[in-house]
Amino acid sequence: MTVELAETREPSDLGRIGRLMLSQAARWRLAWVLVVVSLLVSYIGWGWHGLTGVSVLVVGGLYMSAHVEHFWPDVHAELVAPLRRIGWLAWLWYRWWPTVKGGGFARRERVMTDASDRVTWYGPRLRGLRVTRHGIRLAVRPPDGKTVEDIAKLGEALRDSMKADAVEVDARTRPGKLVVSLVMRSPLRDMRPLVEPMPWTGDFAAVPYGYTIFGEPACLRLKEVSGTVVGGLPGSGKTAGLSLVLATLAQSPAVQFAIFDGKGGYDWQWIEPRAAIFHRDDEDRAAMVEQLESLVAVMRDRLNRMPDLRGGASIWTTGGPSQSVPLLVIVVDECQTWLDPGAVSRGDKTAADLRQRAETAIATLVRKGRSAGIWCVPTTQKPTSDSLPTTIGSNAASAIAFRVKTPEAERAVLGSAPGDGDPSATDMPHEAGYAVVSTETGSRELVRFAHLEEIDLRRVATAVAHLRRTIDMSNREPHGDGLSPRDRTEPLDASP
Repeated sequence: MTVELAETREPSDLGRIGRLMLSQAARWRLAWVLVVVSLLVSYIGWGWHGLTGVSVLVVGGLYMSAHVEHFWPDVHAELVAPLRRIGWLAWLWYRWWPTVKGGGFARRERVMTDASDRVTWYGPRLRGLRVTRHGIRLAVRPPDGKTVEDIAKLGEALRDSMKADAVEVDARTRPGKLVVSLVMRSPLRDMRPLVEPMPWTGDFAAVPYGYTIFGEPACLRLKEVSGTVVGGLPGSGKTAGLSLVLATLAQSPAVQFAIFDGKGGYDWQWIEPRAAIFHRDDEDRAAMVEQLESLVAVMRDRLNRMPDLRGGASIWTTGGPSQSVPLLVIVVDECQTWLDPGAVSRGDKTAADLRQRAETAIATLVRKGRSAGIWCVPTTQKPTSDSLPTTIGSNAASAIAFRVKTPEAERAVLGSAPGDGDPSATDMPHEAGYAVVSTETGSRELVRFAHLEEIDLRRVATAVAHLRRTIDMSNREPHGDGLSPRDRTEPLDASP
């Protein structure tokens, strides 16, 4: 079914000027003009005292108006949010038909008779319209000859035309009708630190860590995943985002941790009470490599004894991680410290051998740890083929790219360049926590990681410190679960 729309005239100059004044840039220019005029009037009328008082009021008013949702949530809910949604509708009313017409999503027919000469446009028809908390949801019926792909392109054109944050087209709701969801103001803009880890059901196939651009919880799949590569610039939120994931997992007795901090700082100090292995000396390569190789031995021992331990070949097909056979989370933070050949002095054969052994151990854990219940997470702020070798990156089931500068760095983390319509790690907001997540299926999604303040991370880790179990590195043969004999027999709440 189609709808006839007569061709409209070009807007008048007066209309252009009015829309320019209503644009965001014009509103801010006008606001600054009013601020300057107010300051001048106050100085002329009351001198320096008046200028100082008005300046404080202006600065405070501008700051609080920009953060109205935080200072006055009731005012935001009752007044600002409805006005914002009315503005979205007005903007849609203004941009809908020009976008449809200008993008080639409608067809033009000219009918000439003796009495008239009429041009008619046939385009997509709106069958429903609903304003949501974060944008507008449109039910669109395509015109004859247009496909789902055409409407998806229309959605992208509307996103660009209306300066929306994101768009999603869903063709599954009802045959012949497509739902186009425009996110005008993503909830990711207003995220603040959490006080507690995000609620988790214990399902390792869906560990929550943040939100998608549509405001839905984003979850990480750890089930049958042996490795996840993480890369991004300093300050992009790698450590904070990953810390939230570990704080969530730390509440489960079926998870144990091994942390290798390549920065040699205190970013990971919060988890030391909960970690079975905590290595912070970034200069002691030998100790780090020995511990990694011991974890590889634990993995191999688990694989050899899994039928006896769990009655099957894989931890995931026999009930998943448990207190007796826990998921071993191995974080190698800033792995370039141990893997980058450029960090090895020329002629230093010992250091070169340790670097090669570290790469081999990490690659083995990432490649073979799935059935044994190993999740290895190498992270780097220098994503290159040297600091993140292909022996590791190409075998990781998933990857997380925080903000990076170059397409080469993005490919080093995610394994490939973004496709048409895919989010890119080189083009995302500069606020910490934004990332592009690539799953084992190859799909990409723009998300923002939630985070906890360091004091809350320490509180969480201290509260669950009794769940820590020592990973036995020396005598694995009698018990292939990777736990020491003492930890296998003590009650859950006993101190390690």
